[in-house]
Amino acid sequence: MELKEYIALVRKWWWLLLLCTLLGGGAAYVVSNRMERTYEASTLLMVGGSMDVLNPTQGDMQTSQRLLPTYAELVKTSTVLDATVAALNLPTRPRVSVSLVSAAQLLRITVADSRPDRAAATADELARQLILQSPSAPQRQEQAYREFVNSQLRELEAEMNTLSKAILSTKESGGDQETIMRLEAEMNVRRANYSALLAYIKDLSTNYVRVVDPAQVPTTPTKPKVLQNTLLAAVVGLMLAAGAALLIEYLDDSVKGQDDIEQVLGLPTLASIASVPSNGTTSGPITLADPKSPFAEAYRMLRTNLRYSVPASTSKRVFLITSVGPKEGKSTIVSNLGVAMAQGGYKTILVDSDLHRPRLHKLLGCPNELGLTSLLVGEVDSLDDVLQPTEVEGLFVLPSGPLPPNAAELLGSPRMLELLDELSERADIVILDSPPVLAVTDASILASMATGTIMVVEVGQTRLDACVQGVEALRKVGGNLLGVALNRLDVKRRGYYYYYHYYHAYDEGTEGNGRKKETGHRSARAAGRKGQNDSEAQDDAAAQAEPTNSEAPKTRHHSARKTRLTFKLAAFNLLHHKEHRKSSQDQRERDA
Repeated sequence: MELKEYIALVRKWWWLLLLCTLLGGGAAYVVSNRMERTYEASTLLMVGGSMDVLNPTQGDMQTSQRLLPTYAELVKTSTVLDATVAALNLPTRPRVSVSLVSAAQLLRITVADSRPDRAAATADELARQLILQSPSAPQRQEQAYREFVNSQLRELEAEMNTLSKAILSTKESGGDQETIMRLEAEMNVRRANYSALLAYIKDLSTNYVRVVDPAQVPTTPTKPKVLQNTLLAAVVGLMLAAGAALLIEYLDDSVKGQDDIEQVLGLPTLASIASVPSNGTTSGPITLADPKSPFAEAYRMLRTNLRYSVPASTSKRVFLITSVGPKEGKSTIVSNLGVAMAQGGYKTILVDSDLHRPRLHKLLGCPNELGLTSLLVGEVDSLDDVLQPTEVEGLFVLPSGPLPPNAAELLGSPRMLELLDELSERADIVILDSPPVLAVTDASILASMATGTIMVVEVGQTRLDACVQGVEALRKVGGNLLGVALNRLDVKRRGYYYYYHYYHAYDEGTEGNGRKKETGHRSARAAGRKGQNDSEAQDDAAAQAEPTNSEAPKTRHHSARKTRLTFKLAAFNLLHHKEHRKSSQDQRERDA
C-alpha cells in the first residue's frame, strides 16, 4: 500500500481509531484511579567496614561484595520476616524486594505497602532484624567499641604529631639527651597503641552490616501509574483499531477506486462520479437541475471520453449502460449523460431497455403507457408514436412501455436490430439503459448489438469478483467494453475533494463577476493549445475582471484565484482524457 492509501484508510476509519483510543485510555484511567495506592520505602545498608579503615585491602572489599548475595537472601527468610511482623504487629508479611547496588558494598531493602508510614517503618525494621540475626550478630556489642576505637585513633594521631614536633624542636635547640629519649619513648608507646587499635578495626571490617541511609516516609505512590497506564491503554486501543480496520479492508473485496478497475479488469475509467447530496427539492438529473455544479461536470467528462472511445468514422453510435448488480445508479447515469449530450449539441435518444424495473420515465417525467415493447410486439407501427421529447432541446426518450413476460426474447428479436438502426439514423447518440448483467441475459443480448458498452460500478459496494464475472459475460457475446464509470464516489475519502469543490468555487466566482463559465473539458483543450500556465491565467483573469468600484483590488484577487483553480481542474481533465484515449487504443489493439 502507498502512503495515500494509508491516508485514505485513516480518513475512512478515523471514528473507529478515535473511539478505540478513547475507550482504551478512558477505561485504564478509571480502573487505575480505583486501584489501591501503593507506597515504597527503601533502607540502604553496607556490608563490611572497609569505609572505616584508612587503607582497606582489596581482599577485604572483595570478601564484602561476595557476602552481599548471602545477606540479600537472608532478608527473605521466614526468620527475618516473622521477626519483623512480630515487632511491628503487622497483619501479614511485608512485600519486600532486595537489590544490590552494582560495583559497591551496598544492599537496598524496599518495602511496598498501602500506608506510607508503615512502609518506612517496615523497611527499617527489616534492616534491624537482618543485623540482629545475621552471622555478624555476636559482634553487635562491639559497635560502641568501634566508635571508641575510632575516636582513640584520632587522638593518638594528634598526640603523635605533637610529640614529633617537640622532638624536632628539642634537637634543634640543643636540649639534653635525657629529654629527647623521654619524648621518643612516649612516641613509641603511642605508635604501639595506634597499631593495636588499627588491627582491631581491620579484623571487624569484612563481615559487618550497618545502616547507611534509613528509610524515609514516601509522599507519592508508586502504583498505580495512572498516566502511564492511560497512555499505554490508549496506544493498545489504537493498535487494535488499526488492526481491525486493516483486516476489514483486507477482507473487503469491493471496488475502492480507479486502480482496482485498471489492475483487475484492465479497463479504463471513463468517469468518476461523486455521490450527489440529496436536498429533497428535486429528483431529476443533476445536469438539468444544477448544470454548473461539479457533479454535472463529471457527466460532461463522461461525454467527452465517450466521444473519443470509438473511431470518428463510426456512423452508428449506440451505447449500452449496464451494471453488475441492481441499484448501482445506471439509470441515473443514463439520464444525466443524455442531458449532457443534448447540452453539448448532440441529438440524443435514451432507450429504456430495462424491461424489468424501468426508471427513465420517472427520472425525466415522461408517461410510460406506450414504449419500446409496444414497438417490438407490433402494437405501434411508427416510432413517432412512442418517442417523447423532453424539456431539454435535442433529448428524446423511448420509455420501456408495458412490461412483458419474455423480455429476453423481445430484445433479441430482429425487430430490435431494425429499431436500433432506425434510432441511429434519427439521432447522433443512442443510449440504452439495461438490467444488470449478472441478473438476467438482457444486458448480454443488447451488448452484442451496441457499438460500445459502459459498465457502472458503485464504489465500496460492487465486488471485484462480480465485476470480473460481468466483464467475462459481456465479452463472451462479443460486447465492446469501452470502460467503467465509477459511481457514488466519496470525494472526501478518495482524494477528489479538491477538484469537485474548488471547481464549484470557481464557478460561483465567475458567475458573480458576470463572466461565462467554461466547461472542464473545453478549458483543458484551451489550456493545451495555448500552453498557458498559472501565472498567465492569473494576469488574464485580473485584466478581464477589472472592476470600476472601490473594491477593485479585492475583486481582482478573487477572480485571479478562481481562474487558477479552474486551470488546475482543466489540467486534471486533460490528463484524465489522455490516459483514457491511450487505454482505449490499447484495448482495441488487444481485441484485434
